Amino acid sequence: MRWLKKIDDNIERVESGFIVLLLAGMIVLSFTQIVLRNFFHSGLNWGDILLRHGALWVGLLGASLATKKSKHLSIEFAAHLLPSVWAARLSTLIKIISSAVCVALTYYALEFVSYEKEGGAILAFGIPVWAFQVVIPYSFAMISFRFILSASAFSKLKESP
Repeated sequence: MRWLKKIDDNIERVESGFIVLLLAGMIVLSFTQIVLRNFFHSGLNWGDILLRHGALWVGLLGASLATKKSKHLSIEFAAHLLPSVWAARLSTLIKIISSAVCVALTYYALEFVSYEKEGGAILAFGIPVWAFQVVIPYSFAMISFRFILSASAFSKLKESP
């Protein structure tokens, strides 16, 4: 289990670095678009499309990182009403169910990306649309993995005296 945590930590560093670079690029591109539109009455045709896909990447990778750090959105009204042992079991069960939902979303996201690949649409610079959308199944797979990792680590913590 320790080696899975190390792998996850390394993936977190890569994702975090990529988000920083992507956000920096998006800020530069947005600023460039503003300057071009306001002062030169032109713009980059592909700029807005790349910014939209960049927002998709930042959002989904951010969701993956939020899941790792247990900062994702959750509704746990019952946890405060139950004894701590039952609250811990409920939390583990919720993480397992959440992981299962994310596995299903990963499957359907892979199907979506494969349909996009078959369509052959090009987004910008000769790069196909599906290459920009591959973050969708990746993120759901990582979120699922992190829920399972968290559930197994959490249940082991609660079981030990």
